[in-house]
Amino acid sequence: GGHQSAHIALWEGDRTPVAVQDLSGQWRMTSVHLTWRLNVSGRDVESVRVQRALESAGPYEDCAPLPLVPEASMSFDDTSSEPNRTWWFRLLLRSHAGAETVAGPIEVAASNPDALAGPLLAAFPAAGGPITIRYRIVTACQDVHLSIYDTGGRCVRAFDAGPRAPGDWSLAWDRCDAAGKRVARGIYFVQLKAGAQHAAVRIPLVRP
Repeated sequence: GGHQSAHIALWEGDRTPVAVQDLSGQWRMTSVHLTWRLNVSGRDVESVRVQRALESAGPYEDCAPLPLVPEASMSFDDTSSEPNRTWWFRLLLRSHAGAETVAGPIEVAASNPDALAGPLLAAFPAAGGPITIRYRIVTACQDVHLSIYDTGGRCVRAFDAGPRAPGDWSLAWDRCDAAGKRVARGIYFVQLKAGAQHAAVRIPLVRP
């Protein structure tokens, strides 16, 4: 089906295992919702990258422009996964010493007609006009941060929306960077952070 769980223990030398627990993925209408937990030794982890592929052997690509900050309980919504196909997801953990370990992969079938949740993050570019960014907040009283990155991982614009109540929200991006200059055409990423809630979506800008 569209749901799979796994328990993976990752060892670095003779130290305490860095464990990714309960890594699972589920298709939710228009996005893949991933959840996992890091155990106490997760403090050895400096960053977590979510990666996706069409086959278990890869090749894998990053789902977001920047790695996630490790937390005990984490989630990520990949809103750019196309429906009606099977995706493979894995986590790339980087330690403070620079060592990288992989958790997964897990298989997620992107077809689940009885899913309950809608999209967490979506972007709608108008032809040459502002881009409407819609997002959903699940838990109350969280500071919401929306950032726009280019393919090199450089933040071109950041929006601090402040605390948001649960529900659907939207934001208009005028295609300008932090200095007010119009960005060039190309691929951009919108990244949402709201507490432990993370999501990223690609925006192809055909017209600058």
